[in-house]
Amino acid sequence: MSGETPRKEELARELQRVLNTLTEEAQHAAVRKVGELGFDPNKGRISLEETLINLTQGRDILLDAIEKSKFAQLPLKLQYALYDQVQAIARELTALVNGTDAVQNLDKAVEELNASVWQFQLHNLSEQVLGFHSKMNQLKNQETAIRQAARAAEQFEQVRQKADQTLIAISDRAKSIADEHASASKLVEQLHATLRESTEIGQKVASIGTQVAQHETTAAQQLATAKQAAADTDAIAAKAKEMRTEIEAARASLQHLTTNTQELLTTTERTATTQLGEFASKYEQLSEKTESTTTALTTKLGTSISELTAQTNNKLEFLTASADTRISNLINETSTRHGRTAGAVNDAPTGLHEQKRYRCAGVRRQGRRNGHGWRGRVQASGYAARRT
Repeated sequence: MSGETPRKEELARELQRVLNTLTEEAQHAAVRKVGELGFDPNKGRISLEETLINLTQGRDILLDAIEKSKFAQLPLKLQYALYDQVQAIARELTALVNGTDAVQNLDKAVEELNASVWQFQLHNLSEQVLGFHSKMNQLKNQETAIRQAARAAEQFEQVRQKADQTLIAISDRAKSIADEHASASKLVEQLHATLRESTEIGQKVASIGTQVAQHETTAAQQLATAKQAAADTDAIAAKAKEMRTEIEAARASLQHLTTNTQELLTTTERTATTQLGEFASKYEQLSEKTESTTTALTTKLGTSISELTAQTNNKLEFLTASADTRISNLINETSTRHGRTAGAVNDAPTGLHEQKRYRCAGVRRQGRRNGHGWRGRVQASGYAARRT
């Protein structure tokens, strides 16, 4: 049995289902269970057999009313009251069949149903009475529909008033739209002209955009190249600072060697002439190269510094390594070969000879001041010749 109260449309069908469970077999099973368990069948106000007879009569009256559609004509409150009473009877009868002493409760439930049947004359329902109730129900339904129609009419009147106001507003708006239509036509023509101009401008902008994209690509490449060049320049500058320090140190060492080395003036006439010629040739080549590469020297600063530094280091190393050996081997021949060395210097190119003579004169003055005499002059001349 369902614990939920059925809806109005399902009430008759649900009541019929419960009534069909109150069969003769179920009643006989209850009587047998009372006898087996020794329950008192006369515990109620009437005996169990009489209670079951009243139950059968009430069941048949309700089933007949449902089958002939009389039950649906009863007031809704009475329908639910009868349904609850039948539910109570079915519950007590089931409890009795299951072995519970519910004889007294079953008697009370059946008596309430029997009283309702007699009170409301369910066994004497006539077609006239039921027709009257049917008409009353129809009138109630029609009255409900009339009230709904009246409320709908009131709402429709409000909507109609709003519609009239809207119609007036639409008329005013239509006039303004007609006035605006003429100006809109002119605007449309202007918009078409503007659209054509915009199309042309768009094509130009697209072309310019393509060019800008190409320029951006080129600019990006140039920027990358400039960054790389800047990095290379920074590295070259750092390397140049390091090499400048080394060159200054080497220069100080060379100045010290100038005052102490005497082997350079001991070179033979042939050696001096050859070296002077090579020096003049290298000097001319270096001058031409310097003049032709002055403009490119800015971008090739790192490479030029590296090459010149390498050459200077090689020469310095060579001079330093050979100085000690030649000093010891040639110092004894300085006096005898001085005359021939001076003649070789006089035969050198004019510009170079003047330069050498200036250097030799400086060295001779230094030699006299130092008290070395011709030995000091030979030392300076030999160094100058070797330097070339």
